[in-house]
Amino acid sequence: MLSEDRVSKVVILFFGWLALIVLFAFFVYTLVRPTGTDLSGIHRGFFRSFFYYDGDWFIGIAKYGYTGIASALGQPVPYLSTAFFPLFPSLIRIFSYPLFGNYDAAALLVNWASTLGFLIYLFKLVNLESQDHKSDAFRTCLFVLVFPTAIFLALGYSEAVFLLCATASFYHARRSSWVWAGAWGALACLARPVGLVVFAAVGLEALQQSGWKLSRLKPRMAALALIPAGFASYLIFLQVRFGDFLVFTKAEKEGWGRGFNLAVLFQAPRRLFTSGITSGAFAETLYLIGFVVLFAVLTVLVFKWYGLPLGILSLGCLAAAIISSPSAHPLLSANRLVLVSFPAFMVLGRWGRNRNFERVYLVAGTLGLALFTLLFIKGFWAG
Repeated sequence: MLSEDRVSKVVILFFGWLALIVLFAFFVYTLVRPTGTDLSGIHRGFFRSFFYYDGDWFIGIAKYGYTGIASALGQPVPYLSTAFFPLFPSLIRIFSYPLFGNYDAAALLVNWASTLGFLIYLFKLVNLESQDHKSDAFRTCLFVLVFPTAIFLALGYSEAVFLLCATASFYHARRSSWVWAGAWGALACLARPVGLVVFAAVGLEALQQSGWKLSRLKPRMAALALIPAGFASYLIFLQVRFGDFLVFTKAEKEGWGRGFNLAVLFQAPRRLFTSGITSGAFAETLYLIGFVVLFAVLTVLVFKWYGLPLGILSLGCLAAAIISSPSAHPLLSANRLVLVSFPAFMVLGRWGRNRNFERVYLVAGTLGLALFTLLFIKGFWAG
């Protein structure tokens, strides 16, 4: 059992981080006021600047529903909203009632609570994995929060909700609490399509604990079946409402150019040598390739140090970030999408046993986090 004072350190870390994020964002907002507007064209206030891009869609779905959002915003394609999975907007709507219909406050409350829950589960999971190095757990949580794109854990995006569900599912699987593992895994599938990777990882964990014998797995199968059932429930909803259970893939492709794109492995490096490429595009592509290479190395080490189930989870999250990127902009948002690969941060936390690496990471990460916060609050694309 973990003592309360150890978990309390994670709670203090989170609230300190959140306070600094909000204060810095307010400083940026007041210093150079963003010119961005909502999807409805209304100029943004301070907390509204936490909802650029995807955040607007989540709020819109929570307010108007998957079909109502198109007419409310004058969107000619009625099914574009289906690209955004239902758990986060559903939670926003639920929590908006006690908050007197304030959807923005509800979204931030859900996201911040999810981030805190994720950090607590991550802390507990790392403690299970690193019995002889108790400092790894706190350091891993710290390294997540100072990662450059960790700003999205404080914004109106679904990363925090997914991370809470995925980490909780795997933690309970490691503890052989299969009903809880299945329930949290089902929620992960309702948060993002990459939730199916959680099903693969938890299934492998169950097989591993069963000595790789299917006969011993049978008592756990009902609980494990909850995970894909969560994903299937969204597909059934889409079939009933839109007449196509895979309409979300069409929405991804038509709205954001995303789909199954293996060619991205060649498109991104080739873009570096395209004639006429601007210095900004060159730097951005090189930077995104660097992110992918880093997480590929981390994933290899997840397999080595933490075993097959967590390795598969890390690999699946990385693969989803890579092959879903649009051909016109290879690896777009890969720097944000890899944030959900929590096992990779367990490796970074382990690397942090080296004090020199820890210092470099904290300085570089904090500077990157400040830059991404500044860019997003000012309305620029930041992942």
